[in-house]
Amino acid sequence: MDVSVEEYLGMIENFISYLEAVRKELPEDAQIWVEEYYKKLSESYGKAKETGDPRIIAMCMSMIREIIGKLVYETITETSPPKRFAANIMRNLGYDVKWVNEEDMDLPFDLIAFKDGGLYLISVKYSEDGESKGFSNTWTGEMKYFCNRLNAQPLVLLICRDSEGFGAVFMVPLIEDVTFHETRVFDMEKLNGKMDRLMQLLKF
Repeated sequence: MDVSVEEYLGMIENFISYLEAVRKELPEDAQIWVEEYYKKLSESYGKAKETGDPRIIAMCMSMIREIIGKLVYETITETSPPKRFAANIMRNLGYDVKWVNEEDMDLPFDLIAFKDGGLYLISVKYSEDGESKGFSNTWTGEMKYFCNRLNAQPLVLLICRDSEGFGAVFMVPLIEDVTFHETRVFDMEKLNGKMDRLMQLLKF
């Protein structure tokens, strides 16, 4: 299906609006390069809108790919999943994300979201090689504890990326692992302490 000049211009305009909003939330060093890209993209967009020149539109789209690469991929590691990126994905899927574990609290989930009257605790996993092989989607004992306390459902979001860039996203429900219940003993005082701290942070 062909995309018209007007549709391309709309995409660029929407991304500029997104960039204007997101740059205020970024660390100071990131705000500097985002501001530079924002100015370049805005200027090029103005020329593209005025002339309709496909070469300028292509340059804008290429610039957008560069910005996304810097915003998403350069900050992603296996030990530090892209939580903001994951939050945006969940919002695009219709979830109302209310909390992101940006302080890296020692919790079995990274996002808290609502959808259709339900509460979800979402664990974000990241695969650098673009494969989901060996990925486990079973509950942990801690996850079960928080789900029970908050009357929530667990989900896991697996983000895959390979050498060519962003690969795929998989979202699946967590499966309860019944084997741990009889063998593992949990420090309930520690879990209750985490729960108390979490409730102090939540503002909804």
